[in-house]
Amino acid sequence: MAFRVNCSGTNGVYTIDAVPVFEKTRLGNGVRVVTAPMPQIGSVSCFVTLAAGSRYETAESQGIAHFAEHMFFKGTERRPTARTISTEIDAIGGEFNAFTGKELTGYYVKCGSETRDVALDVLSDMLLHSRFDPTEIEKEKGERVAAEIRMSGAEAQFIEVDVSSPSSTKAAAERTVAAFGGIDFLVNNAAIFGTMKMTSLMDVDWAYYRRFMDVNMDGALLMTRACAPEMAKRGGGAIVNQSSTASWMSAGYYGLAKLAMNGLTGALAKELGGRKIRVNAIAPGPTDTEALRSVVPEVFKKQLVASLALPRLGTPDDLVPTCLFLLSDAASWITGQVINVDGGQIMRP
Repeated sequence: MAFRVNCSGTNGVYTIDAVPVFEKTRLGNGVRVVTAPMPQIGSVSCFVTLAAGSRYETAESQGIAHFAEHMFFKGTERRPTARTISTEIDAIGGEFNAFTGKELTGYYVKCGSETRDVALDVLSDMLLHSRFDPTEIEKEKGERVAAEIRMSGAEAQFIEVDVSSPSSTKAAAERTVAAFGGIDFLVNNAAIFGTMKMTSLMDVDWAYYRRFMDVNMDGALLMTRACAPEMAKRGGGAIVNQSSTASWMSAGYYGLAKLAMNGLTGALAKELGGRKIRVNAIAPGPTDTEALRSVVPEVFKKQLVASLALPRLGTPDDLVPTCLFLLSDAASWITGQVINVDGGQIMRP
């Protein structure tokens, strides 16, 4: 226990009071509790701090503490949405927030002392029973990328979109125009891959197959239909579709969708050329991403690498220069092409 010493008195007579500043207690489960009595104040601040921050992160996990900080506010089993959590804190006249530093991540609620139990219940529920809903995780990833772009000095917005929906793709294009004044470029990169069900064309569930094709094949067409008219208003533009070397391998329904992407690229290039909109595609080979790691077994990855003319997995950085080239004026007379970026996996005469 630490004490604060108060001295007071008159006419040369003084009294000294030792007032507790804070007290440390260790609970039976090992959790350390620090209390700081302030009897003159009618409110409480309930903090939970964790030994998590940038100092503990590796290159692979960089930013995970800040990412988790946001996710804890997205909902729990008892309080399923962020709105439910905030409504409960608002109802007791409290406020809550969090912070991430180099060594600590903290979560806190400030409220009246009589509602302390509610604050502690909400905090413990958030930290012990967060849902980590996959949809919310994807939204948070998108927001984080946009925030990093803004921190670099550029402009960016995250817009949630269902590429299989005509109304959603149209709304995404409208929001983009409202934010930036128009559309010049489009990269059709959305796809179901990392969570793809590994089954054959003969056995795949039909509803799943249709959903897969709605996203992986038709999504690029719907996004192009939404964005191309806006490009034409600005005198033209460029579109890059994300294909795959699987398109040349007759590789199940994933390869089928990517083969269709190649055909779509050529067809759109012919349709949109008159509006000065170029359409090309990149066909990546095996690329070291989270999605590939979740789908392709390690043994098979080694066999893939061994078969490449340049025997290593690609990285996203290997794809960026080709994408930027196809979007740039340096490719002003190139359209309808599918360019392999694959370490020599596919070689066509």
